Amino acid sequence: MNGQRAEKFAAPRRRMRPLRLLHRYGGLMAALLVIIVAATGMLLNHTETLHLANKRVQSAWLMSWYGLKPPTMQTYRVNDLYVTQAGQRLYLNSRRLDGSFDRLCGATSVDELIIVSADNKLALLQSDGTLVEVLESVHGIPRNIWRIGVYNQQLVVDTDTGQWLADSALNQWELLEASDMPINWSSPANLPAMLHTALLAEQQSEGLSLEQLILDIHSGQIIRMAGPWLSDVFAVLLIVLALSGVWMWFKTRHPR
Repeated sequence: MNGQRAEKFAAPRRRMRPLRLLHRYGGLMAALLVIIVAATGMLLNHTETLHLANKRVQSAWLMSWYGLKPPTMQTYRVNDLYVTQAGQRLYLNSRRLDGSFDRLCGATSVDELIIVSADNKLALLQSDGTLVEVLESVHGIPRNIWRIGVYNQQLVVDTDTGQWLADSALNQWELLEASDMPINWSSPANLPAMLHTALLAEQQSEGLSLEQLILDIHSGQIIRMAGPWLSDVFAVLLIVLALSGVWMWFKTRHPR
């Protein structure tokens, strides 16, 4: 009699074992996802206090995951200084210059000024990087500059229409006739390793904020197109856990 009674209660338990295992391990997965979502949500609630938008991610593999590639750098040496374009930024050594630039085509010095040619403009700088003036076509400089140089302590620009020599005030330009003049043209140079590392780190750090990373983890976008599908799986898992939990509770409370 007792054996029959024990078998009567053991049979439902055996039938419920797969469901219990699903509930157990599914619960562990759901708990992990809940912890991640809750923790990232708490951080996002305090993003201004924690200054998450101003903190940058330095991890190389994360930068690669987001498709943020190191920018191409081009450098011109002026005396003991280096003018470098990295992305759309210009730097004098490690000091970033104001503005956004698409094409750096030379840098040289005349008297005590550093002259940088970019985007058909001439930026006049002091040796510490202080901007003195920016000259454009409205100031009379020739158009379509593709390299600059110095002849007899005067600036020369090479354009589609020929080579032009500036006066000392950079106000008047004279078209040069002779092509064999000993012009010291500005040419690309190698950036020292320490400067290259510093500029590369700055460029990479501008690409991804800690706030964006946490937001992507919170929303599932960190795994790109699979993120919404993972959210759907998570939602279905919670529904299954809730329904199976209620069903198991009912079965244990009301065994047949």
